[in-house]
Amino acid sequence: MAVAKPPRLRGDELCVFYHHVTPCPECPGIGEAFSCMAKGSCRRKSVCCIAALRGDHGQLFWEGMFINAYEQGKHLRVHAEAQLVQCTSLHRAIRENPLATELRLWLTFQPCHYSGGNDRDRSSLSCTELLHDFYKEHLVPADVRLCVQVANVYRAHWSRLAEAKTHMQCILASRSGLALLASFASVSAFTCEDWAYVESLGDAGAVVSPAHRTSRALLDAHIRKFLRSGCGSRPLQCGPFSSV
Repeated sequence: MAVAKPPRLRGDELCVFYHHVTPCPECPGIGEAFSCMAKGSCRRKSVCCIAALRGDHGQLFWEGMFINAYEQGKHLRVHAEAQLVQCTSLHRAIRENPLATELRLWLTFQPCHYSGGNDRDRSSLSCTELLHDFYKEHLVPADVRLCVQVANVYRAHWSRLAEAKTHMQCILASRSGLALLASFASVSAFTCEDWAYVESLGDAGAVVSPAHRTSRALLDAHIRKFLRSGCGSRPLQCGPFSSV
């Protein structure tokens, strides 16, 4: 199991976990193209969670970074959010810092909610529910709010008929997960400030080209519009699905 450590994104991790722009038919402008800081070599097979416990005046009380990993001796991956909620150093930091008012997470995708796999073989995991339990047990008593910044939306925004035929239950589960998450945390797309923070954790030589920033800004705007549309709060009323 990973433990909290000063966040540092090595090599191409800045793109793998956050900056990479994949084709998104639902988002005009990047329906066919992709933008990769690592020149197309990113394998988007994992999730990163960077977390910071802060005060209202910018005090930093704790930082940590967690990445999906296989538990030693087992074949199941332990999700980044599951590692976060079990982190004893974070629990201690919350207890020992009464001036802490916010726990902010920067996630590759929104937390899962029985939404992995496909409709015939769906995941039995919900990191959204894990965060909800953690919020009630540790954050509410300390009067600490939870803020979740997502670099990408996982499945909840899918609207094509081809995807609906094989993943309808997963899509609806993702939307239900967003609705649950929004009931106890603020959920937002990355802002310029979020990108500045995450980029500060990368290698000094990492360069984000103007063309990539343009693609990333388009995707961020799409995610922001989707999250503000209320789709997550009305998970069964977000259609119709198109054949495009």
